[in-house]
Amino acid sequence: MRHLRTRHVTLTVAAVALIGALAACSSGINSTPTTGASSAAGTATSGSAGTTPASSAAGGATTDETLTMAIPSDISNFDPATNQLIQYIYAIRNNVFSTLVKYDTNLGVEPDLATPSVNDDSTEYTFALRPGAIFQDGTPVDAAAVIASLKSVAAGKSIYSTYLSGVSKMTAKDATTVVVTLSEPNAAFLDGLVNIAIVAPDSAKTVGKTPVGSGPYAFDHATANREIVLKRFDGYYGNKPAYATIDMKVITDPQVAVNNLYSGAVDAVSEAPTSVVKQLDTGKGAVVAPQESNSIAMFEFNSSGKLADPRIRQALAYALNKSAIQKIAYGGDGTITGSVIPSGPFAAKVDGYPYDLDKAKELLAAAGASDLTLNLTLPSGHPEATQAAQIWQSALGSIGVKLSVDAQETSVWVDNYVKRTYDVTFNFFNESGDPNSFFNTIMLPHLKDDYKNPTMLSEIAEALTITDQQKRIAAYATLAEQVNEDLPILVIQTRPLTAITSSRVTGLQLNPLGWLLIDNATPAG
Repeated sequence: MRHLRTRHVTLTVAAVALIGALAACSSGINSTPTTGASSAAGTATSGSAGTTPASSAAGGATTDETLTMAIPSDISNFDPATNQLIQYIYAIRNNVFSTLVKYDTNLGVEPDLATPSVNDDSTEYTFALRPGAIFQDGTPVDAAAVIASLKSVAAGKSIYSTYLSGVSKMTAKDATTVVVTLSEPNAAFLDGLVNIAIVAPDSAKTVGKTPVGSGPYAFDHATANREIVLKRFDGYYGNKPAYATIDMKVITDPQVAVNNLYSGAVDAVSEAPTSVVKQLDTGKGAVVAPQESNSIAMFEFNSSGKLADPRIRQALAYALNKSAIQKIAYGGDGTITGSVIPSGPFAAKVDGYPYDLDKAKELLAAAGASDLTLNLTLPSGHPEATQAAQIWQSALGSIGVKLSVDAQETSVWVDNYVKRTYDVTFNFFNESGDPNSFFNTIMLPHLKDDYKNPTMLSEIAEALTITDQQKRIAAYATLAEQVNEDLPILVIQTRPLTAITSSRVTGLQLNPLGWLLIDNATPAG
């Protein structure tokens, strides 16, 4: 019997022993504010306690209380197969739905709905489902339901369907056992499954408006641009959460959200930019942060049309003053890098492009680019994105490049992102413990659209089949260097990830992906 051990998962082989760019995109949206590390997940660092009483963490005492949380934008699409916004993942997917496997707080993969085992050549995965698990509509989470969800995702056109592209067969060995056969080994297969929610079969056609899963909370109702309410699901197979209700208030202005926390109208702010955190009254609120951030801030180029010549993209990179962005937009926090894999066991050291306007002008001249006019889009609700764009805009203006900056409501930004109706866009990506998450989610859409690089496409596919860890590390280091050299993506730095909680709540955590974890949250006192 062979054991497979990686940073992400420990499996007993042949015995029962996973968004975008949309998965990466931000969650700001224009609406009327509502008033009233080590990769380990972090807890509150001041103001309120960061530990959880054993009662709720161990599935003991529950309460009738409501956790009121400020979220930075509305969520109108509740389908886990198509909504890849980070905010959707932590607010809806992780609470309403379950997955076959999930991340622990260190981004290791552990069982959720199922315990996986794998055969000797890593091409056949067997998932033993939890006995007695049910959906929120009362139907059983059985092998047929799981396969129906997986097949639906595989047949779709979202980023998540690519995680199943190597699957050749899915079968139900019996009502509680699913067998998935791959056409070839895929070292990131389990990591990818973390992202694929299992949906109640009877809700498949209505899940976008009325989501039904098997997670700890059931969807109750949503009022557009105001709130989303979840209710504790008493039939949940795992430890019951302490709070009976989660009330997510849509508050687009982060300072307004913090003021609501001070007044007691909300208990937590799910995403807090550096500008707000630096001014926080620690007597009224506490910062929640992971010990390490797996999030990178970046500019993505449309590598066709005006920016088809890589020398132009490189010129733009030389005109980006990352030190100024770090100081002004991120308050000196985060780490400047040129690497799309900045941390973790696969970390690739890539220095990127120094700030050099003379070199930028030289490359523009060599490419014959004069009187260059570009548009930069960014999702609203994130002041650091606006500040970074303005710093770049000023530098580019000094070398004759006109950059217009357009902050867009999230749904508009997403639509333009998918259609590539931009020259440059600001984005951020929260990378899982496996680097395939970046190349699958961010790079593959570019490679199939505006950025034609058959060599990189084949090398990404090959890296997935490598089972030797050191060889995989080397393969992804090469890919990271290629991205930096050809620049379909310009990495700025790692992003500081923070949420804010009041002293009325204990146990809220933030993992290295920026997901606010409410599993262990309990009312203080």
